[in-house]
Amino acid sequence: MDNSTAFSLPEEVHASELIRFMRQMHKLWELVIRDPQKRWLPRIRRLLQQIIQEAEGPMPMHKNWPAICALAKTNSAVATFIGRLDLENDPTAQEWTLLYPECFAHEMVDGPILMSVLMEHALAESQRQQDDLPSGRNLWSNDTLQVYGIPWELYIAGRDADTRCCRPLPPELTGREVLGQRVELPTGSYVVTAAATENGDELCLSPAEFVHVDIPVTPVLK
Repeated sequence: MDNSTAFSLPEEVHASELIRFMRQMHKLWELVIRDPQKRWLPRIRRLLQQIIQEAEGPMPMHKNWPAICALAKTNSAVATFIGRLDLENDPTAQEWTLLYPECFAHEMVDGPILMSVLMEHALAESQRQQDDLPSGRNLWSNDTLQVYGIPWELYIAGRDADTRCCRPLPPELTGREVLGQRVELPTGSYVVTAAATENGDELCLSPAEFVHVDIPVTPVLK
């Protein structure tokens, strides 16, 4: 191997850019060795963000949902947090894109949404609206499904099915299915996104490919 070319820089990297980068790294190192009490950590963080942003371009502004679902298998808490992260307004957003770059993208990525993310959004909306609905098991009434672009179909058993613009409950369902439960119908696989209330038989289903169930599903005791 020709050692003179083994560590050659890309042609697009100009000498002035390299000098600027080295000066930034030198400044960063000075902050580290002269800051035993960690008073300069915010400045160091901003400098690192500036270096990385200049090297990689603008911060990604979309979620990579398949990658977030994969992360949920090993770290559900972080995956849920990233799923709920406001990339436009959260001051820590850029740090999270650097820590978990695989979970973000510069373009919209289709994929299932974590059930835990949907539940947190529904709970926050219920608290904000101060409604009396069972927010822990209803993702339909507070527009959570609409916000995340998840299709749904509402079913109800009994004589009110037509007057309330709901479909009759299919014979494959009992009306006692719980939030997050996967059900099979002749038309495909679905996930329960709104469980029936104690005083009614409403049930909301969404296509299974739109929702990734990352929470325990607790059956209803009969």
